[in-house]
Amino acid sequence: MFTALASIDGWQAGAILLKTMTYGASLAAAGGVLFRLIFQRDLLKGGWQPIGQLSAWLAIAGLVAGLCRIPCTSAMLIGDPAGLWDSQLLSLVLNSGDGQATMLRSLGLALVVFGAFRGAWASGVAAIGAALVVISFALAGHSAALGLAPWPQILLILHLVAVAYWIGAFLPLLWLARQNEPRNLGNVAHHFGVIASYFVGVLIVVGAILLWLLAKSPAAFIAAEYGRIFLAKLALVAVLLGLAALNKLHLTPLILAGDPRGPRRMVMSVRAEIVVITLILLVTATFTTVVGPPALSG
Repeated sequence: MFTALASIDGWQAGAILLKTMTYGASLAAAGGVLFRLIFQRDLLKGGWQPIGQLSAWLAIAGLVAGLCRIPCTSAMLIGDPAGLWDSQLLSLVLNSGDGQATMLRSLGLALVVFGAFRGAWASGVAAIGAALVVISFALAGHSAALGLAPWPQILLILHLVAVAYWIGAFLPLLWLARQNEPRNLGNVAHHFGVIASYFVGVLIVVGAILLWLLAKSPAAFIAAEYGRIFLAKLALVAVLLGLAALNKLHLTPLILAGDPRGPRRMVMSVRAEIVVITLILLVTATFTTVVGPPALSG
């Protein structure tokens, strides 16, 4: 059923893991900046800096993982450790669309780190960095290879802004849940859920359009290995939406009502969301590394 997965070698596995880390840490860092900008008025005094530092450490992790992908990709091209330091291969990777996207993303992540440790006055710098991070993901990959620029890239940017908003809230919400300020947590979670409901609509609509562009036909898409792996991703997304609905409809009202069980359950739910989003990013990294959509084959 998944023949391409069975043939993954060690270098491909390393590339997939590094891509997963790059996706997750970079988008969470960008989303953390967005979270801090949107909810700064809801945060209690002192909440600005710790949440900014969370984004900074995520940005550093994304920066390291992204840069490590360059020699790993080089070695993957020839299936040999010599590719790690082969100057011609490294130059080839750096000059590719993915290499250029990595450089732009690295600049964006560096600006996020600078903005986080320079205080509130540098929030604009961090916001620019977050924007560069999101844009960088649209410069390479399957959407960029469709030959329909700039529309697939614009759609992907909208999709990624929604994703970043969502996963960028995970660590800030966990931090807030541990501050023993349920009213503050409840207010932030409520406002986050209201805005998230619009972003979910963006995710669904834009995701459906991108899926239509990447598939030649429903039958061809399902028959292709890319499509089957993509369906596994959609199943995980459905689980994530279910957890989000639980947070919005049950846990947030519980917290706002002052129930002491609310924050503890919120922590458990957010941790579950982190596990699910990690699996989604792992699946995404896998099919973008080892297989291609029907629209780009043959």
